[in-house]
Amino acid sequence: MKKHLEQEQSTNQGRVARRRAQVRANLLAAAREVFLARGYQDATVSEITQIADVAMGTFYLHFRDKEDLFAALVHEAFDALGERIEAVLADQPHQPVIPIITSIIFRAAYEHRDMVALIYSGAGTYITDPETFDAQEWLIDLVLPTLQEQAKREPLPFTDLSLLAHLIVGLLMQSAMWWIEHDEPGPEEMARHVLSLLGHGLPAALLTSAQSSSSESSM
Repeated sequence: MKKHLEQEQSTNQGRVARRRAQVRANLLAAAREVFLARGYQDATVSEITQIADVAMGTFYLHFRDKEDLFAALVHEAFDALGERIEAVLADQPHQPVIPIITSIIFRAAYEHRDMVALIYSGAGTYITDPETFDAQEWLIDLVLPTLQEQAKREPLPFTDLSLLAHLIVGLLMQSAMWWIEHDEPGPEEMARHVLSLLGHGLPAALLTSAQSSSSESSM
């Protein structure tokens, strides 16, 4: 009898957990729809709950407010991106890591450019706030271990790998922000531009004076 009650209780708990997860998923889907249609400022919790067919009180069992809901959407997007990158890296363990990460980031940003634009807008400024969600640190945590693994296999001409990870991620994030504003070129070409700069650096003419260049050539 006791075992039967325990099994029944476990079944009920599982049912409640599934129901709770479904309600949360419905709220996130409705929020994405409303945020993209109206923008962050004009979106309301009331409209989100109506579309999700959820009572207002139920909403607050899952999220504190609209900002908390938006933060959950951002986390969901970055979690999906991380899983996508990890899957490709696992499938191609001997391929260079940085090109894979760069390519996937720009491809994913293009596929979800409306959401990315919303994240990078004023509504999403909190993503650089360490108290909520720091997208830069998230990417650094993804890039740095790959640099450390590479350094074990082959010495890198860069002693501070943390600084190198920050430089790479800074270039990626600033490039993505510029790209979202201009909506061109395509994701593959954008990835090539970034990888070219990472691989070859700036043109020498931007780093040396014309006088020093002519002196070197005359020698």
